[in-house]
Amino acid sequence: MKKLIICLLLFALLFTGGCWDSKEPGSIAHVLGCGVDKAPDGNVILTLELAIPSGISPLSGGAVGSGAGTSTFYVVSEKGRTIPEAQSKISERVSRTIFWGHNLVIIFGKTAAEQGLRETLNFLYRNFEPREASWVLISKGEAREIFEKGRPVLEKTNSQAIDKLMSANGIGVEFVLFLRDMYRSGSNPAAPSITLVKKDMVAGAQSRALQEPVPGIEGLAVFKSDRLKGFLNPEETYGFHFLRGVYTKPKRLVFITPGIEEKKEISLQALRWTTRVDPVQEENNLKIFIEINLLGNLLAQKGHEDIYDMKILKKIEENASGEVEKLVRAAVVKAQGEYGTDIFGFGETYRNKYRKMWPKAGPRWDEEFAGAKIYLSVKVTVRNTGLETARPEYEKGKTGG
Repeated sequence: MKKLIICLLLFALLFTGGCWDSKEPGSIAHVLGCGVDKAPDGNVILTLELAIPSGISPLSGGAVGSGAGTSTFYVVSEKGRTIPEAQSKISERVSRTIFWGHNLVIIFGKTAAEQGLRETLNFLYRNFEPREASWVLISKGEAREIFEKGRPVLEKTNSQAIDKLMSANGIGVEFVLFLRDMYRSGSNPAAPSITLVKKDMVAGAQSRALQEPVPGIEGLAVFKSDRLKGFLNPEETYGFHFLRGVYTKPKRLVFITPGIEEKKEISLQALRWTTRVDPVQEENNLKIFIEINLLGNLLAQKGHEDIYDMKILKKIEENASGEVEKLVRAAVVKAQGEYGTDIFGFGETYRNKYRKMWPKAGPRWDEEFAGAKIYLSVKVTVRNTGLETARPEYEKGKTGG
């Protein structure tokens, strides 16, 4: 019996070889951000933003860091026929094993997006390392410029700054959702558009202001299947959020509405809203009824309206409802007319309601959507008006307000 136990223990040792496939932290190059561009010859340009542990100087040979001797990131680009080939070339320049497990953002350049992302995305969803929760963004220029020229303000790297920007404002689109809308019938993907905005930055009381390029969001990129069709401006992007708030979950959406007094606007913050979409098929005519109920707070007013007067408050709510309707309609009109693509998910609602008709309507849904009549109904309710009931009037002889 003792011999049998000893033999079993010795046999068990064969399966306790330890972490044979482990990777030590000191041997890994952590990818924080990824950029994909298309070269004029059709090859892929892959840009990686790699984290540098503190105390390690930036590498030479075209590296871009955050400052001499104090860099916390290293940006490297290589060209290849495919992303794996470009990554293989990057590996020849980096002394550590490239690891995608901490990737925060994926940025596609405008040219690459216009030519189609289906082949490019294959590596990212086939490989088990890239995170499904990475944010997808579209650059209005080259993606590599965001990493090479961008200067993070409050964060240590551009990728971390963009990640916080997406999370804090709730406007980011995760890679898994972007991919789902690209392949699902009845919907098309959309993603925030990113660009470099030059801002006056002052570091310390004795420093002079410098025009530094800071990564910032500017509108929304609109796709038809895997190809970029164009962009929505910031106002039209608001309309998209109101229609598909569950998709992006914006947290700091503030819009301006006319006040009671002429040229005295009121600032409202949208707290939460519900959007109900009801497509109605009448023979060859498609009608889409949209009902939006929004709850918001009054943040500021230029005029002197007594907002505790229910009649005045009701008028403000009516003006706000009209403003939201205008923003939503602008987004729908542009998607229908100029781009001919449904980025709002109306097709999914249609498919759930008309399952028997979907096999016929699905393959040409974008054409059906482009010709549909849209009926909007918006109701805004002001929940909170702050600590001030009415702005104080200036005494006679004084100017201002």
